[in-house]
Amino acid sequence: IPTTTPMISNRIKTGIVLLMTSLVILINVTAKVPATEGDSYGTLLVADSLVRFGKFSLENYPREILDRYGLRISQTHGLPFYYFPLGSSILSIPLVGIARLLGIDVLAEDAILQRIMACISSVFTLVLMLRIGYRWRDDCSCKNY
Repeated sequence: IPTTTPMISNRIKTGIVLLMTSLVILINVTAKVPATEGDSYGTLLVADSLVRFGKFSLENYPREILDRYGLRISQTHGLPFYYFPLGSSILSIPLVGIARLLGIDVLAEDAILQRIMACISSVFTLVLMLRIGYRWRDDCSCKNY
């Protein structure tokens, strides 16, 4: 008589997903590595420029603000630009827009906003991995394992 392992109930799956999501957020929030001064420092400056002025160039910011970003800001045709790829800045526009609507100074709160983006990104990555795993599991011939 073949035996089969019972499928995990939806309530247990939901509990596992919530536990894993909480763990991911906890790790992101309590991480001791201040990764906010790396290459990504400047991402929110460009996103802020896009939200406020509709420009990738940073000429609307005073020199003392631009100097904080060091070599990440370079002059091109007499205008200051962020040196790194713009994809992260473009993806940051919704968060920067919401922060500005709430009255948050994006440049002063760069580190906390980057942590928020890291949490969101990590949770989306977890959900994507789980969805891929469930899809693979549902498509394989070992559905009861």
